[in-house]
Amino acid sequence: MSTPSAVLRSGLILATPILFLGLLACGGDYYDRHYDGFITQSGYLTKAVAVADVLGNGKPAVISANAIYGEGLPHRGFITVRLQDPANVGHFLDPIESDTGHDPVALALADLSGGTGLPDLVVAHRQPVADPEATTTLSLQKHDPTGSGKFQAPTTLSLGSRNPTDVVLGDLNHDGKPDIVVAADGANTVLVFFQNADGSFTSTPLAAGGVPTSVAVADLNHDGYQDLVVATTGGTVSVLIQDAANAGTFLPIKSYAVGSNPVSVKVAPLSDPNFPDILTANYGTDSAPTTQGLSVLLHDPAQAGGFLTATSYDTGDYLASSVAVGDPAMVSLVANTPYVVVANQGAPGWPGSLMVFPTDPAHPGALLAPVPYEGAYGPSAVVIGALSSNAIIAADGGTFLRYETSTPGAFGTLLQLRQ
Repeated sequence: MSTPSAVLRSGLILATPILFLGLLACGGDYYDRHYDGFITQSGYLTKAVAVADVLGNGKPAVISANAIYGEGLPHRGFITVRLQDPANVGHFLDPIESDTGHDPVALALADLSGGTGLPDLVVAHRQPVADPEATTTLSLQKHDPTGSGKFQAPTTLSLGSRNPTDVVLGDLNHDGKPDIVVAADGANTVLVFFQNADGSFTSTPLAAGGVPTSVAVADLNHDGYQDLVVATTGGTVSVLIQDAANAGTFLPIKSYAVGSNPVSVKVAPLSDPNFPDILTANYGTDSAPTTQGLSVLLHDPAQAGGFLTATSYDTGDYLASSVAVGDPAMVSLVANTPYVVVANQGAPGWPGSLMVFPTDPAHPGALLAPVPYEGAYGPSAVVIGALSSNAIIAADGGTFLRYETSTPGAFGTLLQLRQ
C-alpha cells in the first residue's frame, strides 16, 4: 500500500493539504476545483450519490444525499437533484432540493409505486453517535407527480436500534414489486422489507454470516430470481441464493473471504456477460495498510451461483471506501469491456483518490494497473453514469464528477456540481 509520498511519485498529483474538511461556495453549475491555502468549512457534507432518470425523459439526473453541519446533533438532511440542461449538453439546471431525515448515509431509487416508470427514493439514516435506545429509520419518498424533480415528504420505516450503512432495492420474492434491503450494525442479519400488495412493507431479518456493512442484489445463477450478496465486518461476503421453488426464501449461506473490513460491495459481469462477479472495496485496518484495497470474486464456471477465491488489488491509496463498475455497454478503456472505479478516502490531510482499473482483454475478469485521479476531500462513495458522456460521480465533501474524454477510459478535469 502506497504512502502519500509514494502515491505522489506514482503520478497522482496532490493538492495543498486540507486543514478543514468542507466545501467551497460555488456559482454556475460547476467549476474547476482548486485550492488557495486554507479551506473554510461549509455547512454540509455529501454522503451518497446516484444517477437516475427522475423525469422519464431519457436524461439521467445526478442525485446526492447531504447532511447539514453546525446545527448540533442530529444533522438535518436534504436531497439534491440536478437535472441536465437540455439546451447545454453536459451542464445542469439549478439544483432542486427536497427535505429528508437526519444524517442520510445511503440512497436507492426505483419505481416503488408501480406503473409510473419514474423512480421513488429510499434513504437510510445513520445515527452519528450510536445510541442503543434510539430508533433509526428509512425514509421512503415518492417522486413528485408534477414533474418538478422533487421528492415528496418522507414516510418512514423503523429499523429499531439497528444503525444502517447501506440500502439497495430489488425484487426478492419474484412478485414484480421492489423490496428494500438494508445493511445495519447490531446483529448478524440483513434486514429485508418485502413490499406487500397494498404498498406497505413487512420486515424480515435474514442471517448474513456476520454484521452487514454493504449489500447488493443480482441474479447470480441466471435463473431469473434475484439473489443477495452481503459484505460483513468479518472480512467475508455472504451469498444468499433465492430458492426458485419458494420465492422469497433463500438457500443456505455460502461465505467467501475477501479483504479486511469490506465496506462496499457491487455485483457486475467482468468475465462473462451472463454470470456476474462480486467486487468489494476494503477499508482495511490502520495497523495493516495492505489490507486496504479491492477484492474480486469471479464466478465459478463449474457452479452457477458459486465463486472462486478472491483476487486482491492494491488501489495505491488508503481507506478504500466504495467501488463502482462501468456498464460494459459504455465506452471504456477497452471497447465493450467494463472498468472498475475505487474511491479511496486517503490518509488524513490528503484529498484521496479515484482509481480506474481497466479490464485485461487477454484475461477475462482480470484487471490491469489502475489509473489514478485526484480526489477533493476524500471520496466516500462513487457511481458511474451515462450523462453527456460517461462520468464518474463521487460523494467527496460535495458532489464532484469527471467526464470521460475523447480517449476511451480516460477522464478529464475534476468538476464540482452546485449544491
